[in-house]
Formats: sequence, C-alpha cells, structure tokens
Amino acid sequence: MRSSLAIVDELRAQIFAGMRAGDRLGTEVELAERFGVSRITMRDAVRALEAEGLVEVSVGTRGGLRVADGDAGRATEALSAQLYLQELTWQELVDAMAVLETATVRLAAERATPEDVVRLGALIEHPLSAHDADFTDQALDFHQVLAQIGGNRALLAAVRALRGAQRRLFAADNTADTAASVTEMHGRIHAGIAAGDADAAAEAMSEHLGRLRDAAGRHRSADRV
Repeated sequence: MRSSLAIVDELRAQIFAGMRAGDRLGTEVELAERFGVSRITMRDAVRALEAEGLVEVSVGTRGGLRVADGDAGRATEALSAQLYLQELTWQELVDAMAVLETATVRLAAERATPEDVVRLGALIEHPLSAHDADFTDQALDFHQVLAQIGGNRALLAAVRALRGAQRRLFAADNTADTAASVTEMHGRIHAGIAAGDADAAAEAMSEHLGRLRDAAGRHRSADRV
C-alpha cells in the first residue's frame, strides 16, 4: 500500500505537469479510491499538500481538492525562517544581497512611477537614528520597496526571504556611523531612481553593499552571529 508521502509526490508531479490554479483534483474519497488507500492515509497526504500551499479544500457539491492560487508570501516566510535559523554569516548575506539588489535597483530605476518615487522617498524623509528600535526595519523596508517597484515577483520573494537574517545581523551592528551611512546611501539610491538613472542607482547600491562588505570583514572572526 502506498504511503501518504508517495501520494504527495505523485499529486505534486501531476500539478506541476501543467495544472493551473482552480483545477480540480477530486474529493478525498475519490482520491483514496484512485490510489487504493484508506481515508486516513489520503487525509495525511491532503494535509501535507495544504501545508505546501499547493491545494485548497472546499465543501459542497463541487467540493474537494483544487489547485491553490499562487501565494509566494507563504513560501517566502518559511524560507526566511529557515535562513534565520541557519545563522547566515555576514559574508553569505552580503554576497546574496549583491546579486539581488543590483538587479532590483536597476529595474526600479527603469520602471518607477512618480508615485513610487514618493513612496520610496518617504522612507528616508525622516531618518531614524541608530538608537531607534525601528531603524533596522525602516532600512530593510527601503530595499523591499525597491524590489516591489522593480515589479519582478521572483526577485521580490528572494529579497523578502533574506529579511529575518538581515534583521538578526544588522540590528546588532547599529551605531551612529552606521545610521548616517545607511541614510546617505539610501538618499543617493533614491536620487538615481527619481532621475530614472539606472547606472547612478546601481553605482550607489554597489557602494552601499561595499560598506556592508567592510562590516562583514570586521565580523569575520566571529563566523556566526
């Protein structure tokens, strides 16, 4: 008799073979009969698929399992938690940001609307000091809004996934010099976005990440934070 994990693998493969959100897989009873397993085994498989965000279960005459609508936020939150628990090093984090942020800032400069420029500017209009508890979150919000403006959902999900690890490392390094540096660099990035100058925005981001890389060097002796 098949295990619930084997059923999960088969239904996942069926979904990834070309099914779309809203497509019907069948009721729990129908699927149990199809796979030749008990209702209990089938219910375990359904719960696992629900936990992955792949299916939704509805009731009624047309109830049963349907392919769920995509929600990258669920996976992003799970990945963010795992990266946090892995205790990424400064170097790992900055390397990942260098790949992601270079792409997002260029897209943001190319695609930003006047409303986007105002929204981004609001995050640096009243800069917080290093002593403010919300300083790290406001700084990270700036990078997340950049990814939102860029309009690439895959890049946005990746940027969001780093947030837990970023908060863990950066909040512990807040100083007056750090706050001043972050505020200055965000201002330069914003100016590039407002001018629609992808090169200027990317150059400012590169310098911003370079300063973070210098901070990584200071922390390298303590490989884990």
